[in-house]
Amino acid sequence: MFDELYDEAKILICETLGIPEEALQADTHLVDDLGLDAALGAELAARIEERFGITIPAEIVPELATLDDVVAYLSGQSPRG
Repeated sequence: MFDELYDEAKILICETLGIPEEALQADTHLVDDLGLDAALGAELAARIEERFGITIPAEIVPELATLDDVVAYLSGQSPRG
């Protein structure tokens, strides 16, 4: 289950940022390393919400700084979990 969640989150992040999957590691910082800005952050949050059927509170979005952070959040929030 964790591997599937990890893979799905990685694909969503890479598609949103327009980067190859090889460029995103578990601890790659989305803002500092990949240039995620507020607009892309909002788009990413919306795509995650749509894909996983959850709502991400606006105050949580800045805390989702790495792929590991996103997966950890989803593992506690995903209705499929």
